[in-house]
Amino acid sequence: MKDIIEIFIRDPGLAYHISSKIPFPYRFELEGRGSPGFKRRGDYQGIIELDKPDKELLKMPLSEALLKRRSIRRYRSKSIDFKVFSTFIYFVAAVQGYKYGYPLRTYPTAGALNSPEVFIHIDNVELIDKGIYHYNPFSHSLEMIRSGDFKYEVYKASLEQSQVLESAFNILVVGVYDRTYSKYGLRAYRYVLEDVGHIGQNIYLVATALNLATVCMGAFIDNELSTIFQLNDGEFPLLLYSVGYPLSP
Repeated sequence: MKDIIEIFIRDPGLAYHISSKIPFPYRFELEGRGSPGFKRRGDYQGIIELDKPDKELLKMPLSEALLKRRSIRRYRSKSIDFKVFSTFIYFVAAVQGYKYGYPLRTYPTAGALNSPEVFIHIDNVELIDKGIYHYNPFSHSLEMIRSGDFKYEVYKASLEQSQVLESAFNILVVGVYDRTYSKYGLRAYRYVLEDVGHIGQNIYLVATALNLATVCMGAFIDNELSTIFQLNDGEFPLLLYSVGYPLSP
């Protein structure tokens, strides 16, 4: 006990990792728990139906996308085509169908509980007004949370990382902790982080295949991003991605 207290004082994250190890034998408690759905934020300011994805835009072989994948922080001042954006976000996060009542996506999640939610700060995408949006993966649509130019606010909240100012849009991947906790209890936080990592690889590979550029950021002021994107309690900002056309090929 003394050792774990000393570890907690020095590094709470490591202490959590150690204390959430699975004892043997062990069974997850599944009785009487349900997975909460996504909480609406009242009336959205608008709904934007996105185009159907264009598979012809994704002709790059997987092996090439894997080898070309890079973190890129400089972008051209060029608007992203509506069809390109629609295709990008569909293959990153949309629900593809259902099996045994579970929604099927292009990334795995623990227990098929789908802890990640995708929020987007739009700055320079054709046919989409600047603002803060939630991506609805079931209807393949954007739900406007706030209208207006929030680039500088996101820039400040991300510790003034310059790529946020140059990007066409910024993606905030949020973890909804209670969804995973409903099944996995103390172990849930590990799984939420893993879920978010899976969707992050989608962002990189789909961006590469569409000749877009992106970079992942974990350095930001959590409470400020939560305020900008109007997150609910229990929704935690975990990763931020800037996306745009690369400054150099």
